Order: sequence, then structure tokens, then C-alpha cells
Amino acid sequence: MPDLYLDPIVETDPAGQPTGVVTDPVADIVAYLMGVPYDWKPQDVPAETLPVDEKAALKDLTTEWLSASFPRTRAEGYANDGIPAVQAASLKGDERVLVDLNDQNRVAKQLDYVARRSIGRYGCFGCHDIPGQEASKPIGTALAEWGRKEPAKLAFENINKFLSTHGVEEVTEQLAEQAAKDHADEGHASEDHAAHADAGHHGVNPLEYDDDTGYYLQSLNGHHRQGFLWQKLRQPRSYDYEKTRNKRYDERLRMPLFPLDIEEREAIITFVLGLVNEPPAEKFIYRPDVRQEAIVQGRHVLHKYNCGGCHVLDMERWQFGIEPGWFEEPPIKPEYPFLRSEPSGEEIAKSLELDRRGLLNVTLHGMPVMSEETGHPSLVDEDGVPIEADDDESEPFYEFTPYRDAVVAGYERQVGVQNLLIPAASSGGPKNGREFPANGGDLARYLFPRVIAEEHKTNPQAKGSEAWGWLPPPLLGEGRKVQTEWLHSFLMDPGPIRPAVVLRMPNFHMSSDEASALVNYFAAKDDADWPYEYSERRRDAYLAQLDNAHPEWMDSAMKIVTDGNYCVKCHSVGDFAPKGAIKTQGPQLANVYQRLRPTYVRDWIANPSHLLPYTGMPVNIPFDPNAPHLGGVSQALFPGTSVNQLDGLVDLLMNYDDYTARQTTIKSMVKEAPPAEGGDQAAEASEPRPDQSASDLTGTGLP
Repeated sequence: MPDLYLDPIVETDPAGQPTGVVTDPVADIVAYLMGVPYDWKPQDVPAETLPVDEKAALKDLTTEWLSASFPRTRAEGYANDGIPAVQAASLKGDERVLVDLNDQNRVAKQLDYVARRSIGRYGCFGCHDIPGQEASKPIGTALAEWGRKEPAKLAFENINKFLSTHGVEEVTEQLAEQAAKDHADEGHASEDHAAHADAGHHGVNPLEYDDDTGYYLQSLNGHHRQGFLWQKLRQPRSYDYEKTRNKRYDERLRMPLFPLDIEEREAIITFVLGLVNEPPAEKFIYRPDVRQEAIVQGRHVLHKYNCGGCHVLDMERWQFGIEPGWFEEPPIKPEYPFLRSEPSGEEIAKSLELDRRGLLNVTLHGMPVMSEETGHPSLVDEDGVPIEADDDESEPFYEFTPYRDAVVAGYERQVGVQNLLIPAASSGGPKNGREFPANGGDLARYLFPRVIAEEHKTNPQAKGSEAWGWLPPPLLGEGRKVQTEWLHSFLMDPGPIRPAVVLRMPNFHMSSDEASALVNYFAAKDDADWPYEYSERRRDAYLAQLDNAHPEWMDSAMKIVTDGNYCVKCHSVGDFAPKGAIKTQGPQLANVYQRLRPTYVRDWIANPSHLLPYTGMPVNIPFDPNAPHLGGVSQALFPGTSVNQLDGLVDLLMNYDDYTARQTTIKSMVKEAPPAEGGDQAAEASEPRPDQSASDLTGTGLP
């Protein structure tokens, strides 16, 4: 919210001396807002018992506002006695509040009127929804054709005199406060600025400043649009300098001071100068492709419902330099071939290039390990042991968990294999680099230490890393993970998925179009197919071929699922629910075929931590490259290789509905009706049906 300069107004006598009467616009607005919509009134200081001087000030303000619509003498009478009821039909604005003014409601109605006019004057409704202000007109100048506005129509006023006495310093918080004081003093320069002027700064020379400032000063001196905009964004009310003496209270400039930096002002200037009220040339119109358009539309819905308030949409990005040889070679871990992503020779060569500092450049996406007590990144020593607060000798490091595969110092660092120790800068973040914050996930980070503390009350052995599974999950790779139809239904009516989470997603009652926009956004962002994905595994021909080649394929996969050492240890399946702590339980497996994409299910079962580093799910079917013909699960459960067993589980989960349907025969349940007697049956057969025409009876033997 910008600074609206709503400072108390001190009344002065003709000699310029304070009279002791002070009007506080903030108090007026507060009194009005607190009375909407429930007509609440403060009990300790009722409006009807205002001091005499405040009543007089209130009457004067009422008169001031009314004088904009009525002659001064009549405005004074209306401010005190109210507007006659016979004129009520002709009133169109806030003046209706003053109809039927009497001794009992005079102060309350005057307060209401002044507050309404003050809110309308300052345009509070431009940002806030305020009952009664829905139809209020914008307070700012129309900008549709501002880029073509004639400079002669711009009120440069005494801006050169203002700059010559106030300087061109960048407006900081302190300068903004000083500017507000200057305006309250009717434009007189402060002692500091006067001293600055006395020191010889009687003119503004563009050559004394940097190129950008000098350019805008020269443009301002020449009365050009860009210079006017530049100063308007820096110090909006500077154009009132030495004009407030002759301006009415409600005629002063109203544009507030927004906290804009140099780059933001430059962007606004460029945009406003381009407003010429005509469409841009065709070659400058952005024409996104289908995927980019889906991302643009989805972001609108993401922002509207603040999805990033709970969920991480993009992980932190750390860019830093490291000395060659700092990282050891990554450990060799047996992995399914389809999970390995071989880096290109160009990527490896680039990761080995030294910059001018003699360092290797590294980019990682992920997050540092958080302290269980504070929820902030935890500092550790070179052995990974947390550093005590009073330890000033140990060199600090961050333990970083990658969430995306990366090539570091010539080696690929895969997700879920190993955390990396990164030297910490004294100011936080990586040494010799910088960190870029995550997009979203504020609530999850806030709750992280709190859910751990709550769990430790009953389970002191709970690991801090497991807590991420109890919080709103990150939406990384969501488009490759879930099926679009299921995600749309879930967004329309969210339901529980993971028993371990400490809170549920609310029903935002979004429209179907909004849900579709989110679904398309995630799919487009992750380069996944939408709105539908073809699944070979659910084709009748595929299942028939599978039954012919391996009749026990599905049954063997079900043996793995129902074995107490595997899936049912943590997951519900149909009407079965596992025992044990709820924090260790996973989602229901009976609806996986509706919720997840087949390729994701295969990758997940093969190595869960490769997709989600904090997951507690282990690798149940390990892959041994030295003996690929052997299965990771007992041959008594599923005869075959690890890949066979993995594919068997995927086929079962993606066809769970068909498999369970085949376990129940409907044929044996059907009880056929007894045959009708011959006479009745013949008579029934001879009678034409109601929907049967005469032509349909040809050849039946009927006339």
C-alpha cells in the first residue's frame, strides 16, 4: 500500500499561527470503515460526544466538500442543518447522506459524509472492495492515449524550482518522510534542503548525474513526456510545489508515492509512453504456441487461488563457483537403464570450464537441509555434523538436496543418490555465488518445524526429512505425474490422498474452465500430453496378449502387492487398510490407474527417491546389473527378472479395475425368469408391440 500522505491537518489563523484545531483524515476513514457493513460504533468515544472544536472542524470539512456541488453560502447551511428532503430525488452522490440532519444524527452523518468523500477523493476503492463505492469513478487521469498527449497539456508547474531547492537524490524512506513534511508545510523547503540550496545548489545540471538521470533531467527541463513521467513516479506531489497556497484542500495532487525502484520506474515509463490507443503492429504481437498459451492461462489461476502459498512450484536455484576437485566422484548405484540420463559431451565439457576466478560454475535445483528446530537452512561442518551456535572455528557448509539431475565437475549428480556439501557465505547462501528463492511453499516451510515438534511428542525417533511428506507436496513434475482427467476432478472436489498429511486441500469452488486451465498448465509446463494420454497397457489387445504369454502375470503381481513385506505394509488396497502409525501410510493403490500416468508409476516403483528425495518409500524391486536375469523380489512370488516384476506391478496397478472385475463372475449371480406358459406365450407373441407399424408385420401371418 502506498503512502497517501494522510497527515493530520492543523488549522491556522490569518497570521499563520496554529489555532489548536486538528483534522485527522485517517481517523475519519477508520470511523467510516469500522461502520461498514455492521454500523459498528466505538463505545468509549461515541461520535455524538465529540469535543466542540472537533465538531467545528467536522462542520468545516463538510462545508468544504459540499462547496464543490453547491454555492458556498448554501453549503454552509446544508453542512449544519442538512439537505431538505424535497431535494433528495435530485441528489446523485454522497450528499444523500446529509438528508434529514438533526441534533441526534448530525455528527454521525457528517462523519459518514466526510469519510465517503475522503475515500472517493483518494481512490481507496481502486485496490480495496468497499461497500457503497462499487460505482465510483477512477481518480487518475486516463492513460489510454497518454503516449500521444501534447506536452503543453502537462502541468509542469514549478518543478524546476522544486528540483533546484530539493535536489535530485533518490527518494528513500527518509526522503519520503521529509517530502511528506514539506507538503504539510505548504511546500516550504526543509532546513536540510535549504542548507543544500545555500551551499550553492541553485540549479540542476544534467551533466552532474549519471547518464539515465541526466537524460531524464534534460527531458524534464525541455518539458518532454518522459521527463514528466520520471519525476511523477519519483515524487508525485512535487508538482504541487508552491501551488498549495492557492489550491483548495480537495484540489491537491492525489497520486501516492509507490515504493518503486529504478528498474520498475523505467518499465512503467516505457509502458505508458507506448499507450497510443491503437493496436501494435502485427509483428510485435505475441503469438504463443499451444503449450505456452496454456502456461500463461494457468498462471492466472495459480495466482488467483494462491496455489504457491502452500505448494512449491519451483525449487530453489543455487549458482556458485567451486574449486576443482572439491566434490568427490559420485557413488555408483545400480539403476534401471530407463532411469539413467546420460549427459552430453558438451554438458560435461562446460561443467569443467574454469571462469576468471579459476572456479567451476555449478547450478543446482533443490533445497538445503532444514533445521528441525527452526525450519531454516542448517549449517554443518565438513563432516556433516550440525554446527553449534557458539562454534566460531568450524568452517560452515550447507547440505544441499538436489531435486533435478545436474552435471557437476564432469559427473552427473542424480536426484536421490547423494546430498552435496556446499561452502556457506557469511551472509547466507552459497559461497562464491548466490541463491534464487523457491517459487511457492511458504506454508510448508512455516509448518515444517512445527509438525516435527508435534510428532516428536509421540514418536521421538521420527526423522525430520520425513516431515515433508506430511505437508502440502511440491508440484514439481505434476504434469508428467498425474492424469489430466483425474486432476480436473480433484480440483473440482478435492479429497484425501495421503493419510499422513496434517491438513487437507480446501475446495475453492473454482469453475470447470479454471480447473482445466490448471490441468493444462501443469501438462504444458512438463511437456506432457493433454487432455488425454494414450496408454498401451490398458488396451484389450495388450492384455489379451499378456494373458496368452503369461497367464499368471497379474496374479503373481498381486502376490507382491499383498505380501506383508511389500506394498500392503504401508498402502491401503481396496478394502484393506494397513496397521501402524498413520505417518508411515501411503496412498490408496486401488485408484492408481485413475490418478497416475503409467510411465510415472514405472519410474516411481523403480526408484522413488529419484523422483522425490524425501520419500520414505524404499526400492522394493532392486536392479542388479551384474545379474539382470534375477528378480529383486522372491521368485516364489513373481518368477522373472527385476524388469519383469516391475512391469508386472505396473500392469496390475494400471488395470486394477479390470483385474478385480475378473475375480467376480456376474453370470453365476444371474437368475433367469421362469418360462411363460404356452398359451400365454403364443398370445403374447401374436400381439403387435406398441412401437411396431403395420409394415413391420409383413410376413408374420397377421392380417
